[in-house]
Parts: sequence; structure tokens; C-alpha cells
Amino acid sequence: VTDADLGGFSQGTVNNAGSFAKSAGAGVAQVGGLWTIHNTGSLDVSSGELAFANSASGLLNDGAVTVTGSGTELRLGGGGGTGSVTVGADAALAISGSNVTVRYTLDGASAVLSNAGTVNISGYLDATGGASVTGAGAVNFSAGQIGGDSAVSLENLNWAGGTMVNTAGVVVPGGATATLSGSSAKRVGASGRFVVEGTAVVTGAGEIATTAPAANPSEISIAAGGLLDIQTNADLTDNSQPDRGGLLSNAGTFRKSAGAGTTLVEAAWSVDNSGLIDVDAGTLQIESPFAHTGPGAIDVAAGATIRFDGPVTGENNFAGNGAIFFNDDYSPGASPGVVSFGGNVSFGTGSHLTLEIGGAGQGEYDKLEIAGDLDFQGDLLLSFIELAPETGVFEPIAGDSFELITFGGALTPASAFDGAVLPPAPAMTEWSLSAQSGSLILSLNEVIPPLESGDYNGDNVVDAADYTVWRDNLGLGDGTPGSLAVTDGDGNGDGLVDVDDYTIWRNQYGIAMTVTPSLVRAAGAPEPSAALLLLWAASVGARRHRPGRRHR
Repeated sequence: VTDADLGGFSQGTVNNAGSFAKSAGAGVAQVGGLWTIHNTGSLDVSSGELAFANSASGLLNDGAVTVTGSGTELRLGGGGGTGSVTVGADAALAISGSNVTVRYTLDGASAVLSNAGTVNISGYLDATGGASVTGAGAVNFSAGQIGGDSAVSLENLNWAGGTMVNTAGVVVPGGATATLSGSSAKRVGASGRFVVEGTAVVTGAGEIATTAPAANPSEISIAAGGLLDIQTNADLTDNSQPDRGGLLSNAGTFRKSAGAGTTLVEAAWSVDNSGLIDVDAGTLQIESPFAHTGPGAIDVAAGATIRFDGPVTGENNFAGNGAIFFNDDYSPGASPGVVSFGGNVSFGTGSHLTLEIGGAGQGEYDKLEIAGDLDFQGDLLLSFIELAPETGVFEPIAGDSFELITFGGALTPASAFDGAVLPPAPAMTEWSLSAQSGSLILSLNEVIPPLESGDYNGDNVVDAADYTVWRDNLGLGDGTPGSLAVTDGDGNGDGLVDVDDYTIWRNQYGIAMTVTPSLVRAAGAPEPSAALLLLWAASVGARRHRPGRRHR
């Protein structure tokens, strides 16, 4: 074939079990949309261009297709098959099918696209059933889709537009470099995956968008040793659509190396980090949930900023001298951890810092070590946890102290931790939370019980009115020391209004409380009725107070 066309108003199928070649003519030989070539032999393009029209079944290839020679090109619309396609150096293959029904499908393990030249994808290409793409030739992806269920490995990818919906992943292999260029959006669709094992560099301003529903999210996966380097202010977005979902999974390095502005990771993208998040310039703003799930870290260079507008979990460190902002929940994790920060740290209004305490020893409770300033406008929440299964939740005792935060710079405001939410203190103890000399320290102090008092109405005179308070509250309490007040009728602070408290009232009857009660005995106090004491005995039954233990 030279530059002659197969088309016009006629239609049909050409079955080629031998050799079909375009070997002469520098122009274009066109196969019309009503024609199908079914190749089980060889189809060779070595001169000019062989172009299949934009139809669903232009080339059915179960043989071998070869494109060779400088400036030659094979242009495919729809079709596909189990056969191989080889693109030689300086030759080109164009995939230009314009919709989901006009797509070229590599189907099966024998369907290998071997590229030493250039593949231009502006249409729809699928790889299924073990099909593969090999070779170091350039792949220019500008529109359409790359789909299927077999991984597509592209060693020299320029992604300028289009959507990846391949469920096994469009892969940038180790040692290879991909470029994400231009101002057009690069999209990842439902269950689609873009896998970076080598290096992917974002040089254009175009957003990386998920078009997947939240129930069937897309994924960008950075493998161990891989690098996704954003050299602009390009964002990861939800494609301006509601209920979108995506996952940024980083086991390698996710870097913002240039761009003085902000790169935004919108709330549709959750971030799962076990590698390095590296912010060298500008601001990385993450609206989505962020989880440290491995041994990785975050490194923020001096003058750069990372801002978390969604919840953050994990005990990984924050290196570098840059600024870190938390505007939502932050918790070091499900077990105690020590987290270091190399720069200034800010907790905004509405943020919550949750720290866990599993013991009194170093490493048994959460701790933040901040080299710079601490600006805390949020809420501090503390909770006790069980360090190991079946050991019981930690129970502090008087004298325990916990250095929760250290900071090398200034603390603002002065009232930063006044509203801290603390766990209940054990009986006869109280918490003290102090921020001074660069540390926030939580201490559990013993409360010295007051002297026994029968002044149950607080008028400084022990008289019949106090007996009325005792009588009305007889049987109150569960026996937890310190849980009741004297004005409840609990004169000895044992957490129970009982006959012992009557005895205190009787012994102090008639005295003014300006005199030490334990040194004065008064006579003439009335005895309670036997019926009243029986009623009290029946109400408390066999209650016993058992002392607490270190863990429960």
C-alpha cells in the first residue's frame, strides 16, 4: 500500500493472515470508518502514515503490528486484540479513539506494546488480561483515558491531560522519570491508580484531580524509593465535584520543592504517610485526614510552612526549622509516643490536642518536644489508656508528674492551657497543670483532708440545724473518700453519710467552729431514733469501699 485509501461509501472486512504493509508514499493512507482490518499475520508501516478512522473496530490485531522508519506513524481509533504492537525508534503510534466505545484494547499476555519511539495518547487505551507496555520511548498522554486491569509501565511519560482509570496502575518504574506538564487537569478516576516507583515531576500548574466517588476512590501511590516532586503551586483537588474520594499513599517522598505560593490537598484526598513529606518552599496545606502509618517523617525547611486543616494522627517527627500549623485534631497515636518539632508550632482556634497517659515513666505517655515557639489557641484533652492487653487502664497516684510538652521559645497566650480537659482525679487528690520554664507539667497532688466537722450547714455553729442536714442525707454516697462535702453531712470525708457522721455532730454539739473541733466535746445532744438508724442500715446494706490499684 502507498497513500491509497480504503473507504469511500463501501464497507467490509479485510482478513490478513499474511502481510499487510504500507511501504511507500510519504502521505496518509486512510482506512475508512466502515472498514475493519483483522490482522492475524503481520501489519507493517514503514513509510508515511496509516490512519484508521474513529470507529469501534478499525484494527482487530491478533498478529503482529510494526511501525518503523523516521517520521512514520500508525493512527488507531478503536479495536484491539491479543497481538503485539512494536514502535521503532523515530516512529510513532497515535491512539485517538474519541469516546468509551471507540477505544483500543491490548488484551492478554501476548498483547505487548513495545515502544522505542513515540506513543501519543489523546484517546482511549486499555490494557487487560495481562497485557503490557514496555520500552523507553516517549509516551505523551494529553486527553482520553488509560484504563484496564493490567499495569501499564511507562518509562518516559509526559502527562499533560486525560484520566487514568487503570485499576492495576499506570506505573512510573524505578529509575524512570515522568513529567506532569501544562495547565490542564490530570485526573484519576474510580479505582484508578497512578503509581510512582521512580520519579514524577510536576512542572505545570494544572491540578491533579480525583473524579472517583468517595465509595470507590482513586489512588496516587508513591512506592518506597519513589518521588513525587511538585515544582509549582499545583493542587490535588476534587475536580470541583461533591462526594469525590482519593488516597495519597506515600511510602517514598512527597515533595514541594518550588513555588512560593500554596499547594492545596483538598479534603477529598486522604493522606496515608509512611515515608517523607518534604516541604522546601511555599506552603503545603492539607485539608484532608492525615495519618502517619509507618516510620516516615515530615521535613519543613526554614521559611516554608505545612498547614493541617484536617485531623492528624501518628507519632512521627517534624524535622526542619519551618512552621507547623494544626487547625483540627492532632493525636500522636493509639499508643504513647514522643514527637519532636524542629520549628515553631501553632494550634489554631478549634483545634484539639489529645495526649494519652499509660504510665508515669518516660515513654509511657505522649510528649511533644518543640524547638521553637508554641502558640496554643486550641483545647488540650488528656486521657488514661491501657499500655498492654489485660494490664488495666492506668491509675495515677499522688506524687505522679508528667512533662507533656517542652518548648524552646515563647508560649502564647499566657492562658493557653487554662481550659484543659483533665481526667477525674482519684479521691483525696487534685490535678495541677503548670506551664513554666519551657515545660508543661501535669502533677497529681494529695489533698489533705479537713478536720472532722459537724457543722453541716456551714453557719459555724454545731446545733440542731446540722442534725437536720445529716438526717435528710443519711445513706448518701458510695464510700469514695472525698466524694462528698461537709455540707452533705459527711463530717469525716469518707464518702458516706452514716452513723459516724452523727457521732461527730453529737461530740461537737453546741460549739462554735472557731474552736478546733477535735479538741472539744459537748454534752446534751439528742440521740437519733432507732428507726432512723435502722433505715440507714437498710439503705447502705453491705456496701464496702475497696482501695484503688495502680491499673484497673
